[in-house]
Amino acid sequence: MRLVAVPPCAGAGADGQMALMARAACVTSVWIWVVTSRDAFCMGTGNPRLAPTYYALVTSGPSCSAARSDCEGIYYQEECERAAIELQLSDTSTGSATKVYSNVFGCSYKIAASGSLLYNYYANSGTQCSDSDQCLCKCSGGTVAPTAPTSYAIVTSGASCSATRSDCDTIHYREDCNSAAQALVLNDQNSGSSVNVHNLPAGCSFTLGSSGTLTHNYRFDSSTACSASKQCVCKCSGTVASSGTWQAISTSLACETNRAGADGQMALMARAACVTSVWIWVVTSRDAFCMGTGNPRLAPTYYALVTSGPSCSAARSDCEGIYYQEECERAAIELQLSDTSTGSATKVYSNVFGCSYKIAASGSLLYNYYANSGTQCSDSDQCLCKCSGGTVAPTAPTSYAIVTSGASCSATRSDCDTIHYREDCNSAAQALVLNDQNSGSSVTVHNLPAGCSFTLGSSGTLTHNYRFDSSTACSASKQCVCKCSGTVASSGRAKSTDTAWDA
Repeated sequence: MRLVAVPPCAGAGADGQMALMARAACVTSVWIWVVTSRDAFCMGTGNPRLAPTYYALVTSGPSCSAARSDCEGIYYQEECERAAIELQLSDTSTGSATKVYSNVFGCSYKIAASGSLLYNYYANSGTQCSDSDQCLCKCSGGTVAPTAPTSYAIVTSGASCSATRSDCDTIHYREDCNSAAQALVLNDQNSGSSVNVHNLPAGCSFTLGSSGTLTHNYRFDSSTACSASKQCVCKCSGTVASSGTWQAISTSLACETNRAGADGQMALMARAACVTSVWIWVVTSRDAFCMGTGNPRLAPTYYALVTSGPSCSAARSDCEGIYYQEECERAAIELQLSDTSTGSATKVYSNVFGCSYKIAASGSLLYNYYANSGTQCSDSDQCLCKCSGGTVAPTAPTSYAIVTSGASCSATRSDCDTIHYREDCNSAAQALVLNDQNSGSSVTVHNLPAGCSFTLGSSGTLTHNYRFDSSTACSASKQCVCKCSGTVASSGRAKSTDTAWDA
């Protein structure tokens, strides 16, 4: 395992809580770090921790340091805005910097109307920190106990978030509304301009429709209740996970089932979060990771192609159709189809209802929302289905490797194979952190290895060559980028799916 010097978890990441970090990896007596080619995660192990640097509001004294010995002022405009975001202030943009006597020196938050973030570089300012001119300060020191992460939830009944769930509250700021929608993976994740209306719930809501609409309503005296059609999007207080477990920062959703993540294997998932006796799930607002705990597991939801019957459910009792265009494309990616974009949705009789893959030339992914379609699943019109059920044993994760000798990937390594799709070529380059991670348009040439290759040069060039009969071998200068079958880690050990380390 690689051990590298890294700063302590910044802000997020209390004991038992997972935090998204800059890329790094280590294990200490206090922190466990998990790394992929893109991100790193940090989990507490049950001990108190040194308090990281954090931001705070000071409301008295001539300056941050005069009011609190563990704090100092913020004297960079960019950091001022970052602190405002961290503190979830209503204004997170300083606008133009000023040099005036009437504002606090450095970063401050003026309480007026909705509040204004200010950055003033006049060092001789006579204005002090106060309730109306609050100083934004950078503080550190001491130890802190675990804190409950913020989570989000959908509430579909009751007068408000808090009326239905005592641990939840209305979302007051538009930025928080958008963040909640992203964490909950709603179809609409941008509320646009705030509105002031009576016919929507107060705060953040999601109105069902063709694709759904996210809205932030700052009429907080609205009497419109949360309902199935006008769903309240709420901000809730989470719970601190037990020592050694993984807890979501951004959401406490139930596990989103997915076939990646076998026992002892760390896998990048769609967003989800939970802890059970079988699975440990790790979540941020963007991604989720899953590690097995050593037990057989219920087979999670996965995607499959069905080639007979009027529909997915008619052909297989454990399957159902896919009726969202975005999920249709996600399923195609998961199934590694040659076409993973549906283009424009159609409403026609001649295509399968829902998501299908038409076998013609290179294959076409289609999304058809005509429920009365007469076209059935077949070998030529394959239905993409969402299926579940049963139990499965741990499976080895996919990994990637560079091969520099031999006629091909499999000729040199029996556990590896040529990469056939351009998208997989780019994914492999990202996982291996190559200098070039975009192969551009595929080529068909004899002077490069078949499939995915990385040619050394000033910065290196990634290429996908679909001339699979190419006789050019893997070499030190024309390196083959290969897809390999990994090994399942031992129970309780985290294993990366895209980097060569385990703990």
